[in-house]
Amino acid sequence: MQAIAGVATKRYAVVLSDVHIGSGTPTCWYQPAVHERPLSEALAWILARRDTIREVVLLGDMFDVWTYPPTMRPPGMREIIAANPVMLGPGGPLAALARALPGEVRLLLGNHDGSLTRADIAALNASLGAPIELVSAPWRVV
Repeated sequence: MQAIAGVATKRYAVVLSDVHIGSGTPTCWYQPAVHERPLSEALAWILARRDTIREVVLLGDMFDVWTYPPTMRPPGMREIIAANPVMLGPGGPLAALARALPGEVRLLLGNHDGSLTRADIAALNASLGAPIELVSAPWRVV
């Protein structure tokens, strides 16, 4: 870590992709009983290093509205939040990260969550009680 006049500089960007949080349907890749703990640990690891992290990028497919049986209507964001209250609630690890790095947690959509809208992300942010920025085209590369 570099220091400028005794102040630590934030020099790292952390990128997470393909988490696939969904409604918990058996066809979803993310199953809370299996994946919530390791994801929580990864977010806690980032949180513990927040003094050196300048940005967290959720790079595509953080959520999943695609891996559902053809006969099933894919869930909306509110259903995904309801199915994952620990991870996506105000006391959860994603909320803690968004609060610790205000304005520095960004979401880019992928092919599994590309149909989510700004209103969906507003619902997520309301559930978290902290903002995650939805980045839309043109993308910014740092």
